[in-house]
Amino acid sequence: MEKLNINKTKWELVFINNDEFKNYLNRCDFIQLSKLSKITRLKLKSKVFEEIYISKWYKKLIIEELSKCYDIRDWHNVNSSDLSIYDHIKSFNLQIHEIKPYIKSINIMSLSNHFHLSEISSLFSQLTSLYIYDAKISLTAFINALNSLKALQNLKIITVSFIQYRNETYPIIPIKLPITLKSIHWTNNTVSLCDLEEEPLTINFGYGRTLSGRIKFLFQHDNYPNLKKFSSILLPTLFNSKILSNNPNLNCLDLKINVLSETEVSMIQLAQNIKKLELGIDSLNLNLSGITLNFPCLNSIYLFKVDNRIWPFLEKLTLSSPNLSELKIEFHSDKLLPVINLANNLGYLQKLIIDSKCPINLNFNNFNPSPTLKHLEILFMQDIYRHLPKLSQSHTLKVVSFRKGAYNNIYLSTLNQENTPKPWKLAIVGESIKCYNI
Repeated sequence: MEKLNINKTKWELVFINNDEFKNYLNRCDFIQLSKLSKITRLKLKSKVFEEIYISKWYKKLIIEELSKCYDIRDWHNVNSSDLSIYDHIKSFNLQIHEIKPYIKSINIMSLSNHFHLSEISSLFSQLTSLYIYDAKISLTAFINALNSLKALQNLKIITVSFIQYRNETYPIIPIKLPITLKSIHWTNNTVSLCDLEEEPLTINFGYGRTLSGRIKFLFQHDNYPNLKKFSSILLPTLFNSKILSNNPNLNCLDLKINVLSETEVSMIQLAQNIKKLELGIDSLNLNLSGITLNFPCLNSIYLFKVDNRIWPFLEKLTLSSPNLSELKIEFHSDKLLPVINLANNLGYLQKLIIDSKCPINLNFNNFNPSPTLKHLEILFMQDIYRHLPKLSQSHTLKVVSFRKGAYNNIYLSTLNQENTPKPWKLAIVGESIKCYNI
């Protein structure tokens, strides 16, 4: 029998043909794997090109990867700013033709415009996700695109300046979104009137003083039967309340609130069926003893921008969520707040994630969490070897994870299994330093 030569095994092919292994990889991992060989590029095209980004210049990845796959050499010289709008669209269509069947998600970034959006809506009827960031877009083109994208499930519109031209006389009212949507993220979008009669036929047109009368632009707060996630930053409380009232099946809510008062608390409590809550609060203006919170379905909370002013609300919120299994806190204070005591009092907590934008030293001396806690993740600089002996006293804690990017190379060079206190097993996996209690 011929002996297996393990050195000649093409491990990248073993991995990419294993569906279970693929579940642990993100798109960046697939991109890196695709660079190993022509075979991996061909096999991973559906993953690599599932999501693309469009800006003033074509996505570099698309040009490079397609050049490798199809031996097309002249695309590296394409600069969209040198082309007429017609040649630009023709070149755009040529470049994405081979990957068109794989594209499910498109990001339109700054310096792109409505010509991209119009072309996308006609080419990609199968598109499930559309994200537009920091761009100037014709309002008519946006409405037409939404009407064309019949399979759209995820819509994210952030800091977009919609434009209505002089010859477009229809009233500016909140836009109706597709009822197919499962996720809506709407943040800081406006609409302005333009002195021009129609869209300028150039990619790089600077609107400058042609725009006036800018107003906030919202969508209709209808019932979206498939809607599961709603995200908003500083949208009017009344608007958010109507969205929550009209969509009781929401299970994920992501809000950024300037001042949390009793009005905002009443709004949040409309979402009684949510399972995941992400919340950023700048300040409080309410008497916590005068409010009652109850979120029986909530099992995941992520609170960011937490300081000593916000902490009392965080405590009340978590203790009012009897089925909470995952808690993530991002501190914006150099004062150590009693996060360990809070974790000790959460009877069903399974995962605790702690981050901080300020230097603080965690203290696990009194760490005595529920036996349900299996995973602790720390995303900022801490002395790993100082904490591990104390964390080993929690016998049911299985994994402690630290973010690799929080440490410099000198510290990372000191990490090895020999220096790691028992019973922990050390492994550096991607961007994480993982310690397993085995």
